[in-house]
Amino acid sequence: TNIWTQSHWGGIKNSSYCEPPAPFSIREPINSWSNTVYLIVSVGIFRRLRYATDVEVVKRQFFLATIALTFVGLSVSSFYFHASFVRGWRSADKAFTRAAPIALFGYCLFRLTQGWLANGLFAATVIVQSLAFMWGSQPVFIVTISGLVLIELVVRPVRRWSSAQAWLLSATSLLLFGVSFAIRELEVSGELCLFSVWFQPHAVWHVGTAAASALQLYAWRDDI
Repeated sequence: TNIWTQSHWGGIKNSSYCEPPAPFSIREPINSWSNTVYLIVSVGIFRRLRYATDVEVVKRQFFLATIALTFVGLSVSSFYFHASFVRGWRSADKAFTRAAPIALFGYCLFRLTQGWLANGLFAATVIVQSLAFMWGSQPVFIVTISGLVLIELVVRPVRRWSSAQAWLLSATSLLLFGVSFAIRELEVSGELCLFSVWFQPHAVWHVGTAAASALQLYAWRDDI
């Protein structure tokens, strides 16, 4: 179904989502409401933030607040995009889809380093987050998750900066990211549009990446 030519916003391309447009205000209910999981993750982060005066703690809190804000933006923009098919919300959804994994990776880099190098990475991550809005979402997601795999599953254990529990949590999180990404790509190819209307692969992508992010943040819980 060409969802774009069915609305007054004009045509862009055929829908790559399995969920058929519904004849009411929220056009894709399952794909829309599944975005609330990102909001739940962001609320969990905000509840752990505390006032601080130490410079390093303030930087840590800034990164965590950035992660939470990108998840709020992703939740809202993706919800309204799938609910309305409006081009502006689609652009916002794509932007936050790029920014969210970069925010996670930036904090991962910050945790890895100390001193002047941490300050440099702190500044670089802020710049990269801004530039990410011009990148495609797939390269950003693949590069950032690959970076998380390298740092959390290889570098930190080798340097003995990671407990066995933290390693297992990170491994589970990153495996879940990978499975969610594969499901998303299979939906785009149409290979997973085989089940009832209640099973929507794109909604699984939303829930899977939110759960993976929550697991990774739990692995970093001593910092939060």
